[in-house]
Amino acid sequence: MAVVGALLLAGLLHAQEVREVPIGISTRIDGVVLPGSEFEAAPIDAKSPLVLRIRAVWPHGSDLRYDLEFYALDPGEHELTSYLRRKDGTAAGELPRVSVRAVTRLPEGQVKPHSPQPGDVPSIGGYTTLMIVGAIAWVAGLFAILLLGRKRRVEQARRAKPLSMAEELRPLIEAARARSLSSSERSQLELRLVAFWRHRMGLELDDPVQALAKVRSDAHAGALLRAVEQWLHAPDAPREIDIEALLAPYREEIRS
Repeated sequence: MAVVGALLLAGLLHAQEVREVPIGISTRIDGVVLPGSEFEAAPIDAKSPLVLRIRAVWPHGSDLRYDLEFYALDPGEHELTSYLRRKDGTAAGELPRVSVRAVTRLPEGQVKPHSPQPGDVPSIGGYTTLMIVGAIAWVAGLFAILLLGRKRRVEQARRAKPLSMAEELRPLIEAARARSLSSSERSQLELRLVAFWRHRMGLELDDPVQALAKVRSDAHAGALLRAVEQWLHAPDAPREIDIEALLAPYREEIRS
């Protein structure tokens, strides 16, 4: 009987269904029963792919029952118990799996561009054609030299003065609007915006989930964050938004 009980327990620990959740959206899972002493949320940093907090702890026989709240920043499967640690510093031991899969949902009916069809390439020949090609190449080279020189002057001028946060954010925001950011870049951009406003609004001591909710709901602070979340997590959201107006609050913040 002891062997049968051990096998049943092992099955319960590893047979939990993986739940799908959208990236960046706060989600709750209530009534998670974990054995042993009390758990708390483990510390996170700017590279953490998931933010988790414990909303409540309840007795459950000799175990404890937890209400969890979290939101994922990176796609893929995440094991929530790996973001917990025991308050008394002892080892977590073997725990039931509480897995979620963070996904980004694409709009239905998305059409891929057609592949180019093969065709005949016109041949180039003759002295006149050669002269025309040479003239075009010469003019193109001249323009390239002029543009390269201008680009260097602009780059030197840019390096001569410190960048504002708006100038640093602009290429990331443009890439977010074009949906060309990598998963890591998406996470860093969202965390950077939240960190900026947590400092500006005095929310450093607030719980990360509560701080995120306050920033997102603020009409002034949450404008750019809400636009970025729409571009990253809602592919059918409109992209014709005044970026200059969104970046206005960040122009006064100077980075050395």
